[in-house]
Amino acid sequence: MLPFKHHQRLNRVVPIVVLLFTLTAFLFLYQHTQEQRRQDDIQRAQQEQLELAQQKEQKELEKQRYLEWIDQQRTVHEPILNDTKKIDQFDRLIKTHDIAIPSPLPPWTGTILSKKKKIVLFLFSDSIKKNIIPFNFSTIPDADEQLLQMSLGASIRADLLTTHEIKVDFRQITSQQRVYKSLYQYFDTLLAAQTDVLSDEKYKASWDLFISLEKQLYPWIHPYWENVFAINSVKNNTTTASDRGIVMCVGDSQFHFAIRTIQAIRTILQCDLPIEIFAIDDDDLSPAKRATLTELFKDVSVYNIADRINEEGTDFVGWALKPFAALASSFQQVILMDADVYFFQSPTTLFDDPGYKATGTLFFYDRTLFGDWTVGRHWLDSFLPSTSSLVPHLRWWNYLSAHEQESGVVVIDKKRSLLGLLATCKMNAKRERQISYDHAHGDKETFWIGYEMVQTPYAFVKSHGGVLGGLGDGGDPSRVCGNILHLDAYQKPYWWNGGLLRDKNKWPDRYMKFTHYAQGEDWDFDTSCIKETDQIHEFNNKEKGIAKLFMKADEEMKEFDLID
Repeated sequence: MLPFKHHQRLNRVVPIVVLLFTLTAFLFLYQHTQEQRRQDDIQRAQQEQLELAQQKEQKELEKQRYLEWIDQQRTVHEPILNDTKKIDQFDRLIKTHDIAIPSPLPPWTGTILSKKKKIVLFLFSDSIKKNIIPFNFSTIPDADEQLLQMSLGASIRADLLTTHEIKVDFRQITSQQRVYKSLYQYFDTLLAAQTDVLSDEKYKASWDLFISLEKQLYPWIHPYWENVFAINSVKNNTTTASDRGIVMCVGDSQFHFAIRTIQAIRTILQCDLPIEIFAIDDDDLSPAKRATLTELFKDVSVYNIADRINEEGTDFVGWALKPFAALASSFQQVILMDADVYFFQSPTTLFDDPGYKATGTLFFYDRTLFGDWTVGRHWLDSFLPSTSSLVPHLRWWNYLSAHEQESGVVVIDKKRSLLGLLATCKMNAKRERQISYDHAHGDKETFWIGYEMVQTPYAFVKSHGGVLGGLGDGGDPSRVCGNILHLDAYQKPYWWNGGLLRDKNKWPDRYMKFTHYAQGEDWDFDTSCIKETDQIHEFNNKEKGIAKLFMKADEEMKEFDLID
């Protein structure tokens, strides 16, 4: 047994040891509990952060979807050609095409959406960076909107909306159309976002100016369309086969060519694109000829332009009808072609052209004729305050040719180029064409100049008009003589106009030879021969075979020439 003294000491130590153990255990348990709580707090905070991040991501996704939805509802999407992400594609494109990159136009400034929308958009310009740029509501300027409320604004409005009773002022028309374009892009976004611009007072001044300009510039769209927005609004955003088609202008005098051209398109080139033919009115194309066209060919329709385009300010004759027909057609993507055009390739391939894909519009150059012609540039200088990147390089601008564009084939996507097409139509209206046709040969130059007036992008296939026919056929035996030929982006024979005859005016019964084609800048205008002989090519067997089929079909179609 332990001595009594040791027993007493043990009795005193044991409680202390137990207490220390208890304290240690409690401290360990407390620390463990605190650590667990800390870990729980960290996990809870992380979960909250994750949920907040997910909520933020969801809001951003919803916002992006909303922006995309609004963008899809817009009626015009002009291409953006300064996208640095596509610089490699652009470098390849400029090897085969001449691209008109627009000068940026000032945007219309004003409140875009109400505060209730939470998402506010400000549309600068389709040619500046991105189509739609998010902005904080408090940072959006409304200088233009405010200016319209002031006395200076009233003076500017008066200048925009009044015209000389006799003189047509292209400088004023350009100013009107550029302001109209800025307003159109402004309201296109608003209407896409389902904003009630008609009843909201903060849009009243701008909307009134927009509608007034539209009535001044394009009175002929009414009453078929309520306004310009309605021209594209019926189209959805997914391109289908029915959105693409061919448009021709045909009167009684063009019927002879049209029926042969359509026959070639349908049976030889095997192209099934729907075709819409426009005449001026019932007197322009006879009922018998209309019936022949619609009964002989599948998916061919005939319309009167007067049923869709108001005759007020138009008074259609000849070439002037063409851009209006493209506008009036039901197609979103239009191949506008003359009735005497023939293709070596299916017209459908035009929609695959890289220049068309990039800009929404494809043009072809005419042949080089009549150098030292100064009228064109001096006229442009008188009314264009700015031009695209292409104009300084054009022959017109550099006094090298009186002809720049051949309008026998024009390809236009109205979803991307509607405002340029409207400006072209304006140049072909009754009063305006009295001026434009004095400075250019008919409608031809009005296409690219109209686009320049509103700074809408466009593309030209790089090669100038060449010639197809035969060596010495009506001219020097060392030269290729015939009709004007146009090459595709890869320098292959594409199309020509003037029909199958060597010269439909001089020799009404003589076919071209279709053996050779040539390129060059020096033309003998009287014989329609290119003087240069260093770029002469022989047609391949396939191309010669296609030409023979055209001539055979032409003979077979002569029975229809007797139709009244």
